Formats: sequence, structure tokens, C-alpha cells
Amino acid sequence: MSLYACESANAHNTQVYQVTRSGHEHCDVTEGILLDITPLIVDGRKLVTLYDKDLTEGVNLLIVVSELWGTQCVRLKVTTKTDNCGENADCSGKGVCYSNPNMEEYECQCCSGFAGPHCEEIDACTPSPCTNNGICVDLSQGHEGNSYQCLCPYGM
Repeated sequence: MSLYACESANAHNTQVYQVTRSGHEHCDVTEGILLDITPLIVDGRKLVTLYDKDLTEGVNLLIVVSELWGTQCVRLKVTTKTDNCGENADCSGKGVCYSNPNMEEYECQCCSGFAGPHCEEIDACTPSPCTNNGICVDLSQGHEGNSYQCLCPYGM
């Protein structure tokens, strides 16, 4: 992952810290962890590269500081995700692996008739076999997928 630090190429001592929520809000590195960075000069600007080893899965709160900025800092909220939906990255061939910026990881969106974290279960209630506005309850909760019960409205 690369970040552009807003300083000219002759600026020095840019540092990136992983910090607590309070440190992030107040540009405070006191309880922060100094990250290993590789500053590069690209088009006359300093490019700061972070290493995967320094970022945890989920939300990482970072601040960038420089001697030239005084008490000012750049606040970053970096979300890292696993690179796929896990061992069954193909969602068992019965769904689509997806994510969006608001999600902390990837998920499987299952095709109709399948359920489970990796779409590995058959959903006995799809399409609903119940009549008279009954509610279908999948009793199998697994690979068999043919055991269900209908909860019927009073009087039906």
C-alpha cells in the first residue's frame, strides 16, 4: 500500500504510527506503534509505502507525522480485508464472493436455494413450500436440505 505524503522531496523524517482511537483523534503518538516505511521520491514528492506485516485485518487507525508539520498530522483509517471468501473462495460454486468499502471482509451472496457462510447448505425453504401465509422453518440446517416445517397462522 502506498500513500503520498504532502511534502517536497527534500523534506525528511516522515513517520507513520498505528494508534488508538484517542491517538487518532488528537494526533498523539504517545501510545502508538512506529511502522516500518520505505519513503520513495516520485515526481518530486515523497511516497510512503506501508508493509502488509504492519497492518492487521480490519480497521487500522494510522497517523502520519513530520518534523515540518509541528503538531499537525494526517489521519488515516485503513481497512484491510482477507483476499477472498476463505477456503471456499468460489462460494461452493453456488454464490458470488463480494465486498464493498463499508464491509470489513468479504462475504458470499448465495444463489436462490442455498445458504451458509460459503453457500454450502441447501435451503429447504426456497421456494417456500408453505401455503396460507405459513412461515417455513428449515430444520435440516445442513447439506440434506429437505427437512422443513411450516408455521401456520391461527386457524389454518
